[in-house]
Amino acid sequence: MVSISERTCSVCKTKKPKGKLVRWVIIEGKPKLDAKKILSGRGYYCCKKHKGNIDKFIKIKKIKK
Repeated sequence: MVSISERTCSVCKTKKPKGKLVRWVIIEGKPKLDAKKILSGRGYYCCKKHKGNIDKFIKIKKIKK
C-alpha cells in the first residue's frame, strides 16, 4: 500500500495531498514561493486557489513584508 503525504493549508486549514498544495518558505523574513519544494527552511503549504493571496498568508503567519 502506497502512502500519500497530506499537508494542511495554512489559510483555510483543509487537508490535501502534498502535490495539490503550493509551498512557501520564509527567507530573510520574506515569503518566497517554493515551486519545486526544495528550498531549505520552515515551509508552509496553502491551496493553489490561495496562491495569489499572499497578504492573507502573511497576516495568518504574522510575517513582516
